Amino acid sequence: MATEEEMDAVAVKFGIESARGWPEEEMAMGVEQQLTDDEVAALMESFVKYGAPKLRYVFLSGNPELSDAAARALAGAMRAKALPTLEVIHFRQNAITDAGAAEVVSAISEALHVNIREIEFEECEGVGDETLRALTESLRRMWENPDVGDIYLEKLDFAGSQFIRHHIGDSALSQFATALLERDFYLNHLEEINLSDNDITDEGFIKLCEAIADGRLPKLEHLYLSCNKISNVGAQKLADAFTAAREPLELYDMRLDYQLVGWDGRRAIVEAAKARNDRKVSVILKHLEFNELKKKNKYGVRM
Repeated sequence: MATEEEMDAVAVKFGIESARGWPEEEMAMGVEQQLTDDEVAALMESFVKYGAPKLRYVFLSGNPELSDAAARALAGAMRAKALPTLEVIHFRQNAITDAGAAEVVSAISEALHVNIREIEFEECEGVGDETLRALTESLRRMWENPDVGDIYLEKLDFAGSQFIRHHIGDSALSQFATALLERDFYLNHLEEINLSDNDITDEGFIKLCEAIADGRLPKLEHLYLSCNKISNVGAQKLADAFTAAREPLELYDMRLDYQLVGWDGRRAIVEAAKARNDRKVSVILKHLEFNELKKKNKYGVRM
């Protein structure tokens, strides 16, 4: 448990005299401050004790020392309903693994944080299947609650990077897509999915394409899956989704580079989108010489 002095010391980092003086207006937390696990824990304890009823944004990106302990502290404050207006959760370039990330996404349903718009765990050290599975189950539980009329999630970002790969694979992505197909929950506001630098192959991607074709992601505009293990087979299924969709897709911005998608896959998507929607779409295939000429190299490794 943090002392009053420790709570006050963290508050001072935000230009506030004491932990009892958090402003009532809308506010963001953690944009510029470099925080430790202990400081985040003290901060969350102060929220539980004194409240932060207007806090909408939690940005803890760029704090490389933050670990699962910080994520668990946030999850604890969420479960205590100390952050009733929370909308945005950003962790990026932290030392967080599935253990902490899964706690946060599970807390969304446990305390009915229906206003959450953005969830980002990007370039963390150990995010993978467990986090996406926990989110799928959390969304399912939330939708089953009779007090929930809609889920307002707009952005989902579990991307890794060239040097810090994440480990979401076909199993977890298929589970997420299947839940959408079976109407376990609705994501009618989701505009962006970023699962770049993971371990997704055609199998998982095809299942996601089925959900897109079935109209389960009606507002999706941005789909980023760079540096996975997808081939022209998967790209063709995305093209088929444009053709088969009940309503013209909003999707126009796709990144499928640094894997086995080549010109044939890109052409199929572009032509299908134009035929159905009569609109231009962007399908980025950077480093095409890798895609087309070096297929024997290890998937997902940038040359």
